[in-house]
Amino acid sequence: MNCHVTLTKRVGVGKGVARQLRREGNVPGVLYGKGEAVSLTITDIEFSKLHDLRQQGFVLVALAESNDNGAPQRNAILKDVQYDPVTGKVLHVDFFEVAMDQAIQVSIPIVLTGSTPIGVTLGGVLRQRQRHLLVEGLPAEIPDTVCIDGSALEIGHVVKIKDLPVAKGLLVRDDLEKIIFNITSKKQVAEVAESKTGESTQEPNESKEPAASAT
Repeated sequence: MNCHVTLTKRVGVGKGVARQLRREGNVPGVLYGKGEAVSLTITDIEFSKLHDLRQQGFVLVALAESNDNGAPQRNAILKDVQYDPVTGKVLHVDFFEVAMDQAIQVSIPIVLTGSTPIGVTLGGVLRQRQRHLLVEGLPAEIPDTVCIDGSALEIGHVVKIKDLPVAKGLLVRDDLEKIIFNITSKKQVAEVAESKTGESTQEPNESKEPAASAT
């Protein structure tokens, strides 16, 4: 999905400048790309919009400068977000500029769609072992998510990366044999849990020396 974000270039750098920006309701950041690093500022409101979309899937960000209407927009992806460990407030963001004619590698969410799997309605337990898929492709061709209909999944069914419906032109950079979803019976889940518990509480075998024979 696309997201248009308005930013302002900033000259001042350092912790003091960053703190002042946050007090004013802004988020300091940096745009990396094309051999340069550009210091920038976006408002909390603009970042919240971007953050909400990013929670849903891959986002291609179109950055435009608020103080230069004639400048062309720059396409980027949100590379990193730093949060305050105590308050959870955003401290800093990093963008990475991308060229629309050059492939990039990103992780996109794996989403199970459709009605409740048959195996679950019969008492099975659905497990999702991997939540993101590493893909490579042109920025404009990368989907928000990769979806698979799980309605027909039964107990014992396993879905691997190679089973995912990937869009044409997109390369998968993950192990194709990795398991994404599987449905097991509650009995199997209980047996595995019991086995793990037994392993953790089992006393190690003590070697006993043979008793000396009487002469």
